[in-house]
Amino acid sequence: MKTTILILVFITLSTIYTQEFQKVPFITNTGNNFDFGISGYTYSDIYITWINEIDSLYTVYVKKISPIISKDIIVSSDYQLKSNAQIVHGKIAWQVSDKNGWQIYLRYFSNDSLGSTFLISDESVNNEQMTLANSRIVWSINGKLVGKELNPSISDMFTIDSSNCSNPDLDKSFYDNMDESAIVYEKEIEGKRDIYYARQQKYESDDWVKSSIYSDGDNKKPKFHNGFLILFQTKKDSVWNIAFGNIYSTDFAITSNKYCNYENPFIFDYPVPTSSARAITPFLLIFNSDSLINDTEIYAAPLLSYSEGSGDTILNISSMEGMDFEPDVCIVEDSSKYYVSIFWIHESNNKKDIWVARTLFIPAWGDVNDKSLNKLPFILSQNFPNPFNPTTKIVFQIANFGFVSLKVYDILGNEVSTLVNEEKSAGNYEVEFSANVGGSNLSSGIYFCDLKAGGNRFVRKMSLIK
Repeated sequence: MKTTILILVFITLSTIYTQEFQKVPFITNTGNNFDFGISGYTYSDIYITWINEIDSLYTVYVKKISPIISKDIIVSSDYQLKSNAQIVHGKIAWQVSDKNGWQIYLRYFSNDSLGSTFLISDESVNNEQMTLANSRIVWSINGKLVGKELNPSISDMFTIDSSNCSNPDLDKSFYDNMDESAIVYEKEIEGKRDIYYARQQKYESDDWVKSSIYSDGDNKKPKFHNGFLILFQTKKDSVWNIAFGNIYSTDFAITSNKYCNYENPFIFDYPVPTSSARAITPFLLIFNSDSLINDTEIYAAPLLSYSEGSGDTILNISSMEGMDFEPDVCIVEDSSKYYVSIFWIHESNNKKDIWVARTLFIPAWGDVNDKSLNKLPFILSQNFPNPFNPTTKIVFQIANFGFVSLKVYDILGNEVSTLVNEEKSAGNYEVEFSANVGGSNLSSGIYFCDLKAGGNRFVRKMSLIK
């Protein structure tokens, strides 16, 4: 497998931003605060969920953090050990330990109001093996990768991979939908861990198509990002490096750290065009590293350029006594300004809290020279909302300039609407479809959205319910 070396440009983040990251404690409730998850990453309502432990009482909390900060809301509270709180699109999931192992619970959440709680699985025996997305939840049971659909209702359990699987991460972007799903995970092969990718397209088959996408050395903790970027830890010469790249090319860039471990990686990106018209610019690589003796710190590295033969330039974000680990990053709105916000767990004096460091978000034009990372995939996202009445939005992405056709058909194959029928440049597009198209009034039922571009075709099923 071809491997490129990731080289970080010799600039400081102060040349990118107009100010440095300012760090402050963010969640410091009495007791320990840990295992947090963030919902939403750019220009949207953003929530954080986390677990608090005090005197053996474990509580799952949720609160809005952008564009305003709301009060803490209790999701679940009792004396059972809890872990791995996650929130995605109005669904909160967490794990609970009892004498039989780890159970998985899910609760619906909308407009700061909590809905019903569901027991998803009482068979999970591994901690921190669950991953949540908009349309499904997946976890590992003794190496078997299984899951359940969440829309329109909770389904029976299905199997993705039958053995030696761990640490799954579902695609949590807007590409996630009821008819298509993608996941990355670890799979032990001959004593080492490979990174695997599985994809399901229900309009073609219910089967999951699985493949190894990285098998060089030992690898762990894969993460899916924005529907086509993945990143993970890979061990080189007894040191944990970070690899990341495009799921469609499987040509991964790798950090060049030689003397300390880079762990728990996260990428911050934003929609700024590059020289190759790619829709997303990888901008910051966030991770924790053990580069200080008996200490762990949060670091950020700028990703504006690639070349072979140089070293890394990184910025210490946390820079304080204690242990800092498991970072996450998003854009937070505050008084009509947007801030790049890095969250992490800080542990000192036997107490865990959640801290944040932020800086004003001022987009910079980047030039990513590694063409393998710039491949723009051809994608037709699931319409939203779905089911819909009377209108719904359709987002699609095309790889090259050319003629594009986007049409809607009924279940009998009759064309009911032409939404796009013209030449377009590579990029992202959004159109609206109405059940009252052309003055008609479409009846409830199943419709199909058909995208054609550059010899490729993508079809999505849509449900109109009146």
